Amino acid sequence: PEVSIASPGNHIYFSNTMILPFFAPVVMKSVEINIDAVDDETGIDYVTISVDGEQQTTIHHEPYTWMFEVSGFGQHEILVEGYDIVGNSDSDEMMIWTLF
Repeated sequence: PEVSIASPGNHIYFSNTMILPFFAPVVMKSVEINIDAVDDETGIDYVTISVDGEQQTTIHHEPYTWMFEVSGFGQHEILVEGYDIVGNSDSDEMMIWTLF
């Protein structure tokens, strides 16, 4: 499989609305995490999303999206992992700054 985080990008977001370009993703309130996952041989079985090492959700069908609800100030690691039908996996990660 091939997995990548499609969004958010390097912008400032307020309640899932892109406000302006920035050097890193900065989120206030919430932002939708969108994942591209493909496997041309067997197909994608599921995708997981973790924040700071703690799994938040498992998604079994497209679209592979999840709403990240922000609480507090800090930096968070978003890790997405995609698994195909036979158990192969791929992952992608990004850092997101949160304000409140």
